[in-house]
Amino acid sequence: MTKARRDGPLTSVLGGIEQAKTAARLNGKGIGPTDWLGQWITGSAIEAAWRGLHLAEEEFVLHAQEDWVLERLSETQQALYTLGILGPRATAAQRVVLETKADRLGKDERQALKATLGALNLRSDNSHSDVRTLRNILFSITTLLLFGLAALALAAAIAPIPFALCGVPAPSDCQAPTVWQIEVAGGFGGLLSAVVFLSNLRAQNTPYTIWLYQGLLKVPTGAALAVILVFLVQTGLLGFLKPGTAYVIPYAFVFGFAQQAATQLVDNWAGGIVGASSTSN
Repeated sequence: MTKARRDGPLTSVLGGIEQAKTAARLNGKGIGPTDWLGQWITGSAIEAAWRGLHLAEEEFVLHAQEDWVLERLSETQQALYTLGILGPRATAAQRVVLETKADRLGKDERQALKATLGALNLRSDNSHSDVRTLRNILFSITTLLLFGLAALALAAAIAPIPFALCGVPAPSDCQAPTVWQIEVAGGFGGLLSAVVFLSNLRAQNTPYTIWLYQGLLKVPTGAALAVILVFLVQTGLLGFLKPGTAYVIPYAFVFGFAQQAATQLVDNWAGGIVGASSTSN
């Protein structure tokens, strides 16, 4: 067999690896800040890199040594069982993979394994895309909250009277904390909540470090919730809490920590998406 014929079947394998290297910028080519931001938002680089590796893996199944293919076959069968892709839910290729034994690994079985890996890899890639979308949403909400809090603090500094937190009726010698002080106290409460959240996370390898953005969201959310609830307390709209300037900062800290009740919905949503991604992998 000539070298050209021997290397010919591996062309697509090497092509997939080269695609992954180029997307991961292992070819030494740098990018500018604008391109980097675009890739960060769209995930184009890392997801193209993974897709290149997946394509190489799928093609390599047809040409690799039997021991490696048998190991990949076992992993793929386990993945199908974990995902519940059995019986009527399985495609023809997936049923072949599920029924293949170590002593029956022929060309048809390799082709079925390649097709099955392609479907599972596509499922995994789509799950990673969902996690990236969630990360972008969390980052956008966090950024908007920070800008909103900064604008509110600036407006309160320019025109303090409409934003005074002296209570109703307001004493003549009111020395209530300012809006930015409420935001800082609420932010510290949210930060403590984020620390508790992160300390309770089980160790897991999640794409796009989604847990980091979940934790970051709690800080400005705590600050925003503290401002809203302190205002309601000081105006008497929350009658079960006693208004007073001496209680404003403690209230703000507690309200900031209590934002966990609101962001728990986000945590549950994120947990479902990350769980689906982990199962697909």
